[in-house]
Amino acid sequence: MSHDYIQELIDNNVIFTGRIAATGFRPTKCRLCNDYKSRAGFKNSDGEISYHCFNCSTHSNYKIGTRHVSKKFRSTLNAFDIDNNSIDQALGKYFIAGVINDYRDKKDSKQTTSVF
Repeated sequence: MSHDYIQELIDNNVIFTGRIAATGFRPTKCRLCNDYKSRAGFKNSDGEISYHCFNCSTHSNYKIGTRHVSKKFRSTLNAFDIDNNSIDQALGKYFIAGVINDYRDKKDSKQTTSVF
C-alpha cells in the first residue's frame, strides 16, 4: 500500500515526546500503565507498525495494509483515545484501495492479452 492509514491515525492522535530513538521507536508515555516517563513507543518498519512499552512490557503489532487489527493492537490504540470507528474507517480505506488495485490489475491484464 502506498498510504499508511493506521499510521496516520497514530500520528494525529498520539503525543510523541522527544526524537526518534536509534532503534526507530518514536517515544511516548504509555497510556496502558500510565507511566510518568516516555518509556514506550511506536515503530514503523518493514511493513509493520509496532508498539512497545519498556515499563509494563506491553507490545503489539499491526501489518500495514491488512484489513484486520488484532484485539491487542486495537486496545493499545483505544488507550491513546483512538476510537473503534476511526480504526474501522482506516481499515475500510485499505479495503477500498485493495478493491481498486485488484480492478486495475484485472483491467491491465485484459489489455495486455491479445486474441489472434
